[in-house]
Amino acid sequence: MIRLKILICAVVVTALYSNSEAQNEKLAPNVTLQYFQADDELPYVITTVRKRVDRRFYPVRGLPVKLYFNEEESEGAYVGSGITNDKGECQWVLPDKLRTAWESLDEFDFYATVLETDSTEEVRESVHIIRSRIILNTNDETKLITGKIEKKTTDGWLPVEEVEMKFFIKRLFSRLTLGDDTYSTDKEGKAEVEFDYVVPGDNQGLIRLGCMVEDHDEFGNVFAYGNVKWGLPLIDDNTAFEKRSLWATRDRTPWWLLIFPNLIILGVWGLIGYLVVQIIKIKKLAK
Repeated sequence: MIRLKILICAVVVTALYSNSEAQNEKLAPNVTLQYFQADDELPYVITTVRKRVDRRFYPVRGLPVKLYFNEEESEGAYVGSGITNDKGECQWVLPDKLRTAWESLDEFDFYATVLETDSTEEVRESVHIIRSRIILNTNDETKLITGKIEKKTTDGWLPVEEVEMKFFIKRLFSRLTLGDDTYSTDKEGKAEVEFDYVVPGDNQGLIRLGCMVEDHDEFGNVFAYGNVKWGLPLIDDNTAFEKRSLWATRDRTPWWLLIFPNLIILGVWGLIGYLVVQIIKIKKLAK
């Protein structure tokens, strides 16, 4: 009996110790960095923090993150800090103080540090980028769109061959893909697509074309934009508001919307009045 009690106590103590160890074990999150560059604007970086549960990755919110440009843990290279949102993301635009350094470099790195918390370990991640640019050209006669990608080297800007490129029309909330999904650049770093679409533009028929290289191992995400008058001009037609319609002003309410509801109201009140009169007659007959 005594041996059985000792065995039970040992099992309980072991279970409690194992549970305590499991609770004290901290999560080592997965960190990824994405680089984005559009035309001559300052680039921005998105850091995504996720955790792996049952072979699937889920975003982790509320974690403090710091970002550095080209020098890890250096005050002069400090970009900023933030807290991951519901998507597990933090976004930074390279500050103006680092513009000169960024423009002078052919290659550079970004370093992200996810700070240690009660439930997560400190994790560091970096991404190496070769500076590149896309030159977007259009031909109004042939309606041909040409994108050329170049990378910066010590010898200047050189074209890059066999890079997957996408063309699109930038809409308000999305992108309208032009042609095939991707086009591979030739020896001159060029890819082209013919514009044969009918799409609405602004009042002058302007639409915004775009060309991009997406998630490239060396260049990250690079964009170029340009405006062309290849769209259908948007004509402001206010005559509809001058007619009687549902979307017109109150003084131009459709006649049927004025007549039928009022007839219904009159019918209901007429019925109520008729019932009141009948009740009065019944009371008089009772007397």
